[in-house]
Amino acid sequence: MKEWVIIKYNDPSEYKKAFGLFKEAMAFVSKSMREDKYFSADS
Repeated sequence: MKEWVIIKYNDPSEYKKAFGLFKEAMAFVSKSMREDKYFSADS
């Protein structure tokens, strides 16, 4: 299952507000990939 979130800001400097979210999401995905022995890049 793939889920996507789109965050749009008018001013690129506003993305700093979501930095914690991006960092947490990357950690979650990387942990999931390490733990999922059935993970495939095609899924």
